[in-house]
Amino acid sequence: MKITVINPDKAIYIDGVSIDKLDLSFLPSDIHAIQWYGNKGHIEFCDPDTGLITRNEDITVLPYADQLLSAWQTEKDARSAMLMEQNLSPAPTKAITSTTPLQYVERFTDAEQLAIVTATMNNPVIKLWYDKLMAASEVVFSDPRLSAGMDVMVAAGLITQARSEEILPLDVRSTGMTTA
Repeated sequence: MKITVINPDKAIYIDGVSIDKLDLSFLPSDIHAIQWYGNKGHIEFCDPDTGLITRNEDITVLPYADQLLSAWQTEKDARSAMLMEQNLSPAPTKAITSTTPLQYVERFTDAEQLAIVTATMNNPVIKLWYDKLMAASEVVFSDPRLSAGMDVMVAAGLITQARSEEILPLDVRSTGMTTA
């Protein structure tokens, strides 16, 4: 189960299904976001006054799991019930198909990010892929260039195939990285 929590937006995404306008008051104000990839993830901490990200912390246990899942499911059920009362079909859920370059890079651990940046100094193929990624205005998960870049990272030994599939799951891989 992949979970993204964006505290300032009061939003939780579970396996690509977003619910916003949630009561996340149980989260400390210095948590900006939580990324969870099934068995590990990270927390982005921020300065509560400025909102600026101050650090990331890798995690192997999802904090506030029961409260997060309950808040998401309760609101999802309430919205579905409201639509049923109005005799309407629920709107189709929209899966996340893209992200910003920064959010995509944040899917990698700090150690993986450092290994990739270090590799850009000696490997022109990795450098070109990384530069294109950073120049993109949007990272589209189904873009074949993104999949190819992940394959290069695996071949170079910067990440494992299993990590590659956690970062960019096979079901969203390979058809747009859009540049401005």
